[in-house]
Amino acid sequence: MGESEGRARPKYLRMGDGARVGEGAPGNDNEPAFTVSRGELAELVRGAAALAVREALGDGLPTPALLDREGLSIALGCSGSLVDKLRRRGMPHLRLGDSPRFELERCLEWIRKDGAA
Repeated sequence: MGESEGRARPKYLRMGDGARVGEGAPGNDNEPAFTVSRGELAELVRGAAALAVREALGDGLPTPALLDREGLSIALGCSGSLVDKLRRRGMPHLRLGDSPRFELERCLEWIRKDGAA
C-alpha cells in the first residue's frame, strides 16, 4: 500500500528539545508523545503572550496598583489556580465588588514571609 493509500501518518509539532506533540509517538501511532488539556494549553499561550509583550515593551510599562487573578499569575509566573490556593492560605487581597484584587508588593512580601511553606 502506497503512502497516499490507507491511513495518513500523523503530523507532529516539533519542540525545541526534541519532544513531539501529535496523534502518535514515533514507532507507535496510537500513543501520544504527551498531552495537555485545553485549559493548560490556553494558560501556556497566555503566559507566552504576556512574556512576549513584556520583552517587546521592556520595563516601560507601569505596574497597575491592583492586579486581578490573571495579572498576578503573570507577574508571579504561576498558574491562576496557584493564585487561588495562595489566597485561600491567607495571601493578602482586597475585594473590588465580587472580585479579589492584589497588590504585587504585599503579595511578594507575604510569599517570602508566610507563603513559602
